[in-house]
Amino acid sequence: MGADETINYREEDFAERCMELTGGRGVDVVVELCACDNFDKDLDAIRVDGKIIVIGTGTGKGPGAEFRVPSVMTKDAVVLGLAVVNLFPKMPELVRRFTPLLREGAFRVNVEEANEAHDYVLEGQFLGKVVLVP
Repeated sequence: MGADETINYREEDFAERCMELTGGRGVDVVVELCACDNFDKDLDAIRVDGKIIVIGTGTGKGPGAEFRVPSVMTKDAVVLGLAVVNLFPKMPELVRRFTPLLREGAFRVNVEEANEAHDYVLEGQFLGKVVLVP
């Protein structure tokens, strides 16, 4: 789906591994599901002009994430957050507008188009899930 490498953060220091894999440059994007646990390392892992896309905070049982403002600024980092709960008030209207399009198959993405679909999401042109259809 467009990733050159994946790293299991439970098995290795992912910020250090990111730097190894990129020759010290840092990764373009971190998609973060456990920001309360990992945000600090995410900043260490990204390149200058890198992105951190926060789509989850983790268990919610840990402390809040450290937000190192100087690191965000010196890396010209982009931090994007998404809380699905913010969509709930809009759901009736969204369902009304999108149901006909869904029935027509307007949003189908074939497996062959996975890379393009992934880019579309990362560029912020799509909100929600992408389901690949075989």
